[in-house]
Amino acid sequence: MRVLTIGSDRSLFIQGSPARLRIAGYADVLGELHIIVFALGSLGLSEVHDGALHLYPTNSRSKLRCVFDAIRMGKKIPADVVTTQDPFEAGWVGYRIAQKQRVPLQLQVHTDIFAPSFAAGVNRVRLMVARFLFGEASCVRTTSQSLKEKIEARYRLRGAVSVLPVFIDPQMLRVVAPVGLRQKYLQFDKIVVSASRLEPEKNVAATLRVFAKVLEKHPKVGLILLNTGGERGRLAALAVKLDIAHHVVFEGFSDVPVGYFKEADALIQTSNYEGYGMAVIEALAVGCPVVSTDVGIAREAGAHVWDTQGLAEILSDVLAKGERGSLTMPLLSKEQYLAEYKRLLETCGA
Repeated sequence: MRVLTIGSDRSLFIQGSPARLRIAGYADVLGELHIIVFALGSLGLSEVHDGALHLYPTNSRSKLRCVFDAIRMGKKIPADVVTTQDPFEAGWVGYRIAQKQRVPLQLQVHTDIFAPSFAAGVNRVRLMVARFLFGEASCVRTTSQSLKEKIEARYRLRGAVSVLPVFIDPQMLRVVAPVGLRQKYLQFDKIVVSASRLEPEKNVAATLRVFAKVLEKHPKVGLILLNTGGERGRLAALAVKLDIAHHVVFEGFSDVPVGYFKEADALIQTSNYEGYGMAVIEALAVGCPVVSTDVGIAREAGAHVWDTQGLAEILSDVLAKGERGSLTMPLLSKEQYLAEYKRLLETCGA
């Protein structure tokens, strides 16, 4: 089967990156996997042809040109099915290519597009595009049952909606070593971790406010922020304003957060919206309890779910009891996952 994917993950061009390794596995199972990636020419990316995997950067002059360049390139790549990593810009490109080649179109939805905070600014236009595309796509793939139900309830659909979460390798979870949190942060008797990007939609400011309330009951707890982003400066200033700066550590990005989850007393997530929530799954799978706003997969996976006003009390209770987390949904093996990934593409529009 020849599969053409449209997306924007530039890390695919990094040899040995998690995304590259994951997608190489897909290519081996599918037969041929061609991926067009939105990318500016200033990045200097080159095409990659590695066995069954083929990567094509658009190398465009502007972000807007990425869409037109991707359509032009895609029409020249023979495919049996087209799949897109979102129902917006990538979805429109996939629609135009699938229409030209007369092949099925699969739209992927990884973000909760129904969250009130999502429908702002340019996303309003994106949602108009999505509404049209849902009525034209041969099939839709989402990452959670709740997102599937929302799509089915609100959109006119041509094809079926299926659920296939982001792949998490159970074997990887077992072999990742703890990072030594207790030895590194001796000043804390309990440690809470946040793995959210420091960007507005992740609402890490709410995490800091929740944590400030938790400190009133647990004065020796530490908060480790495991990511980077444009909000770092503002969040550091907020920590000072809340008088919790000595309890907050900006650890930076980690490509193995599971090593932190294995030792942490809890993971906190206060996102405005999520399509899935890989960190939630990984944390619960290794026994780390999760407190979260009701976004993505959190409720289905077994997290303690509430709004930001109630999370402080819940987190305080979790820390006091010293309870461990438990994942309430099964994780597929790599072989099972790849087989299901292929099946959904093979049956798209059937």
